[in-house]
Amino acid sequence: EAVHRRIEQLGGSVSSQLTNLVTYVVMKDGLLSHKYRVSATVGIPVLTVEFLDACEKEARRCSASNIEYTTDEVTAAVRRIAEAMWYQPFTGCRICTTGFEHEIRDEIKRLTMVATRADGYSGADVIARFMSENQLGRFGPLPRVVGGGGTYHGVLTPTCTHLIALAPEGQKYKFAKQWGVQVRNDGLPPR
Repeated sequence: EAVHRRIEQLGGSVSSQLTNLVTYVVMKDGLLSHKYRVSATVGIPVLTVEFLDACEKEARRCSASNIEYTTDEVTAAVRRIAEAMWYQPFTGCRICTTGFEHEIRDEIKRLTMVATRADGYSGADVIARFMSENQLGRFGPLPRVVGGGGTYHGVLTPTCTHLIALAPEGQKYKFAKQWGVQVRNDGLPPR
């Protein structure tokens, strides 16, 4: 496979199994798979294929400089590239909300668009967990989550990918179901 060859050409090794020896997971298609969730849970950086592009570019730059680099210097360069390109779990998500107070809506919007920390939850799961842990409004420290990468929409349209609903009711809920938009309200305390 082309991605595997690229990794090996850069000096990396490929594992089809997620073990404690794996240092990075490269996603080929952007789908949030079980492997992604497990990787994020145990703190293994999940990266897109653009990570390989950046590593190849850095390798060409280093090669052109005719300087010998130590293993530690190469490891540090790869780590720097990985940190800059860490996959954000809301990537590709277009999120809308219904039933929440203004402060909660603003926090969901912030979590959708701004990266925080890792916890292994992805997409709308982050918001459901945040809402559950903070009992819908008692703002304390953020749970260990990563946000960012998505867009927030105040108006539900068929192009939205997720509706975060306080309760399974209302016009947005009805249209989300009709349009096939994923509706999340699990993990939220009952009203």
